[in-house]
Amino acid sequence: MAKWIPKSYKIVKEENVPAKMRDPVTLYADVYRPDAPGRFPVILMRTPYGKDAPGANAKRFVPYGYVLISQDTRGRFTSEGDWYYPLIHEAADGYDTVEWAARLPWSDGNVGTAGQSYLCADQYLTAPTRPPHLKAMFAVSAPSDWHSTWVYRGPGVLDFGWLLPYCLMMTPDQLREMVLSICSRRSGIIIRIPRP
Repeated sequence: MAKWIPKSYKIVKEENVPAKMRDPVTLYADVYRPDAPGRFPVILMRTPYGKDAPGANAKRFVPYGYVLISQDTRGRFTSEGDWYYPLIHEAADGYDTVEWAARLPWSDGNVGTAGQSYLCADQYLTAPTRPPHLKAMFAVSAPSDWHSTWVYRGPGVLDFGWLLPYCLMMTPDQLREMVLSICSRRSGIIIRIPRP
């Protein structure tokens, strides 16, 4: 075997690993790591679309000696939070998650972030907070101007062609959480139903 080919590791998956944020909401992540002892660099992906999707990238990174962490953002799927407010908590939560990832037993303390679209915007908001263990970012295809190239077009025209499909895509999970929250408050019993 050629010396330049990196060692190939099998993948170990740990589901719903909790990360406490500063306020202290808990966000949950799936961790994909090499099946070997040692500490490895971490690639972090934070998403409002369900942490299972970025997990498909595990086979691209873990066999080559990286840990991949895929986290549900605040208020989405397995993570806590009352409601999903796009991009509002991403700077602080991104900082806290990078530092949490650096302290995990499999981490060598070097954390990079990756993702596109919302996962890229999340990185844009984390970067200025300067987490000490953030060493690299692979930020792909998010707008550089939130106002004129994402939700609005040109001089303030709301882009319903983008906004309505996005809201409809995000609504089912949000409605479920809202109904559970109302029922819990009225009954005094905390209702938790596992998400599909």
